[in-house]
Amino acid sequence: MAEKPEEKKLKKLLKKLKVEHTRDKDFKELYVTGAMGGFDSQGAFHMIFYSPAVKPETLNKKPNEQVIEIKHTVKVIMTPATLKQLQLWINKNITELEKKLGPLKAKYSEEAGMAAPESMYG
Repeated sequence: MAEKPEEKKLKKLLKKLKVEHTRDKDFKELYVTGAMGGFDSQGAFHMIFYSPAVKPETLNKKPNEQVIEIKHTVKVIMTPATLKQLQLWINKNITELEKKLGPLKAKYSEEAGMAAPESMYG
């Protein structure tokens, strides 16, 4: 599909703009092992990043008596358009990585029993 004239103008303008990336004073770097989320009633997408671990006080118990604690590290809220941009960026990076390493395998967090309660999206 051909680009519309206004899209061409916008692309030219964006190429001329100087862009600087900086870190906010509250910037944090976190290591997480999972993500979950969903849309709220206003259409914003909520994504919660988490890291599950066995609660230390249950480590010495039998496996079926241990408790997994899912620590929610950060919640990001975005518009559907931003979510789509994120999807495209992630897909591009996964494709590049899989070219180098081969197919990645992952379980969906809800299949692993780690879905967030609906009340956490709003």
